[in-house]
Amino acid sequence: MKAVLLRHATRSATGLGDSSLNALGSNQAEALAQRCLAPHGPLPHPTHLLVSPKLRARETLQPLSETTRLHLKIDERLDERHQNETSAEFMARVRQFLAEVEQTPEKDSCVFICSHLDWLEAALITISSDMNEIESAASWMTAEFRIFKIEDGLWSLKNRGRAEG
Repeated sequence: MKAVLLRHATRSATGLGDSSLNALGSNQAEALAQRCLAPHGPLPHPTHLLVSPKLRARETLQPLSETTRLHLKIDERLDERHQNETSAEFMARVRQFLAEVEQTPEKDSCVFICSHLDWLEAALITISSDMNEIESAASWMTAEFRIFKIEDGLWSLKNRGRAEG
């Protein structure tokens, strides 16, 4: 199976909390959908769209959802670390989610997972992968994706890029 880890597109800079995408972010979300549909494009065609409950994450995958007619599945475990959540609780939540993804029965499936910087950083140190230390610790820009092939619990990095808006 394949998994595409994706950081949400650029959000509005006004205020904190559950902000929506700004104009650049909306363009990045549209570009992401187009990159999935392009023949021989950099992104595989999704079979599942899993997303954080935050508005900016949902808006990032909404154009892809509309184009592919796949429903967004909101998963609370993809949310960023909560204010009262301990580091151990947060890591346990990330690990539990990733363990379930690895158990996806369809071998030809492609799961898109849209979340936040802290969640993605935690995921990369949690998975068993063929990435070196520099690749595992690399920061994530908004609308950046990393494509993995998952086989027997090993996450192999196949490609990475960014949806430019």
